Amino acid sequence: MTTQPLGLGWLTTFAAPTGPTGPNAARPAAADDWADGSAHVSLARQLERAGFDFVIVDDEAPGDRPDGRPRTAADGEGARHDSFPLVGLLGSVTSRLRIVGSTSTGTLAPYHVARSLATLDNLLGGRVGWNARLENGPDALERAVEFSQVMKALWASWQPGSLVLDAEAPLFADFTKVLPIDHRGRHFASRGPLNALPPVRTPLITVTQQTPDARAFAARCADVLVLTAEADDLPARVANVRLAVSDSGRDPVELEVLLGVHPVLADTRADAEARSAREAGHPGVGAAVRLGLVGTPAEVAERLHALRDETGNDGFVIVGPADRRYVAEIAEGLVPALDRLAAAEPVAALDPKEPLHV
Repeated sequence: MTTQPLGLGWLTTFAAPTGPTGPNAARPAAADDWADGSAHVSLARQLERAGFDFVIVDDEAPGDRPDGRPRTAADGEGARHDSFPLVGLLGSVTSRLRIVGSTSTGTLAPYHVARSLATLDNLLGGRVGWNARLENGPDALERAVEFSQVMKALWASWQPGSLVLDAEAPLFADFTKVLPIDHRGRHFASRGPLNALPPVRTPLITVTQQTPDARAFAARCADVLVLTAEADDLPARVANVRLAVSDSGRDPVELEVLLGVHPVLADTRADAEARSAREAGHPGVGAAVRLGLVGTPAEVAERLHALRDETGNDGFVIVGPADRRYVAEIAEGLVPALDRLAAAEPVAALDPKEPLHV
């Protein structure tokens, strides 16, 4: 059994805990204080104490649904807040955890997203990330790649040494080193430069969508790809992602491939199996049963470790709501069990160009 540490993240949404589907699905103990961020503040604090690497606050624009129908509260996906303000709130109550907000490449211009992320990254001391949501359509991949390129160019428009901060001169910046990017592409145009200070470090780029275009974008541009652990061909899927990264000209280690899972825990295996039967309609529970992620914390920790050996992935993302009971079960039960296997250790703030478990 491999004993190197696993990368650990959490995927949730800033949404009403209603309906049977999605990472914020309603549960008997689901928090009713989601709208003011209280439940997510508790989530972030618990995750940081447990040594998680990051939390992704997923989001979807109204036009993101593939069938074109409007989202409603009955879907469990109708009422949701903008994730970026929540990023700032969660960053203010943590000191190490990376906070990742989501935007669609089809709703805002790259300049606006780059500026917001740069501002948040300065506020949080280099702990911000962007979860890229690709829009629907034949040009989704091309548009997302260009979107990412423009953002990175804007972040780099303030060259090293550009910030002077000389009060006697007085001189704020050497504007010969703050340069326009003059981008004119098929989908976007931006003169630049960014009128906000550059990020402390390049924000982490993650992908949680499960489409071929999203995986292709991750292979070319992202730092983290979350694959849902729903299929039986997980080893092949992970291997195909590694190959796609290599084919794009990148070193495969530049993309962390994490599996999204929803373990079902209890004090005994029998109780966990009974719980999985009661919660069979909730997202991820069926996959948890198929993958053997139903049991005591020690049993599930062993299984997660074995699953990493079987698939070659880099770690796991817990997909679940900001539900205090479930978060506590993971943070206070599963993570200590993983610690005992030397599979998850609290780490210092992460460099997005280094593996998450370093």
